[in-house]
Amino acid sequence: MTLSVLFVALEDGRWGPARLPQEFARLGADVAALCPAGNPILASSHVGRKFVIANPKSARSFAQGLRKAMDEAGPSLIVPGDEQAVVALHYQLRRGRLPARHLEVLGASLGRADRLDTLLMKDQCLALAAAIGIPVPPSITVADQASLAVAGEKLGFPLFVKSSFSWAGLGTIPCKDQGEAAQAFRDLSPRQARSPLKALAKKLLARDWYPKSSAIQLQRPVAGVPAMFCAVAWKGRYLGGFAGLATQTSGATGPSTRVLVGPNAIFERHSAALIEATGASGFLGFDFMWDEETQTATLLECNPRPIQICHLGDRIGADLCALLADALAGKPGQPHAPRQSRDVTLFPQAWFAGQAGGLIKAGKLDAPVGDTGLWQFMLEAGAHRGLPPLKFEVLR
Repeated sequence: MTLSVLFVALEDGRWGPARLPQEFARLGADVAALCPAGNPILASSHVGRKFVIANPKSARSFAQGLRKAMDEAGPSLIVPGDEQAVVALHYQLRRGRLPARHLEVLGASLGRADRLDTLLMKDQCLALAAAIGIPVPPSITVADQASLAVAGEKLGFPLFVKSSFSWAGLGTIPCKDQGEAAQAFRDLSPRQARSPLKALAKKLLARDWYPKSSAIQLQRPVAGVPAMFCAVAWKGRYLGGFAGLATQTSGATGPSTRVLVGPNAIFERHSAALIEATGASGFLGFDFMWDEETQTATLLECNPRPIQICHLGDRIGADLCALLADALAGKPGQPHAPRQSRDVTLFPQAWFAGQAGGLIKAGKLDAPVGDTGLWQFMLEAGAHRGLPPLKFEVLR
């Protein structure tokens, strides 16, 4: 039976998930996508069926689009491409108004229903990680300015003020004193509706699916360099994964632009433990701080969706898409680790971050060879930013 994969995305600018249609198509899978117009996943030449969400802010519009895509594409796997898509899919699963066959596929693709928020919300993820023995940063959840002042005094400065629901460095503010922490707390605190009428209107327009509030934490910095581990799982069983050590980023808390991908047994052990504890399925990314001297990995957060390096696995002997496809086909197998390491400059992330010199010095660039639609989309996105063309050697 041919594997059928449906990608669901709501946010623009996520380049990692847009690389996966090619990887699944290489395995003979049928690939479909449900996204707003202009999303890079829709640009992929390997997406056979393309469904456009008319109003991505409306749960009603999203549900209609999801039902149509599932009716016509008949997916056996749903892959959320970003956090908003994860939340939207969680909402539809919990409402339970889709046909039973769709809910079954959606539930299997996302993992245990009672653990969905544990993967998505940073405070819950870190609490679970600490409970099962995974190192986490010293953190305190705060509810108001008074508790923030107490927490700041206890943890000391500098520190980070973090929103529990955030991504790509957004919602993370470095603070060097109490005044900056107080301002960061105000910036990250949810804005309350000005009147009950606005809240009612939001509900009537089916726009109340998005989290209205999120826990805010103060978190002490930990030693090390930013790192990540991307993994695949099926119903709580870890299938395989590989690490990425950031050798260059787009900013202090921004995404990586150049990474060293390869094995890391400590990252793998921690990630597999969290997957088992949460019953997770699909693609996951775990962010760590890696201290080479002490060989310590401190977990920062989990991203329950593909991250920017997931498509690189087949180049180092850990093909994540193939591992997931085998699991869905019922093929037994042992957890799969990479056999080698490679230094990779990510495209178009590095280009967009103004690190063109780094691209040339790196010598090799992670370009979407074999996906002409996505490649053209990336070049047009760069041109809109006023970036000049680049000469490079393509990573093969």
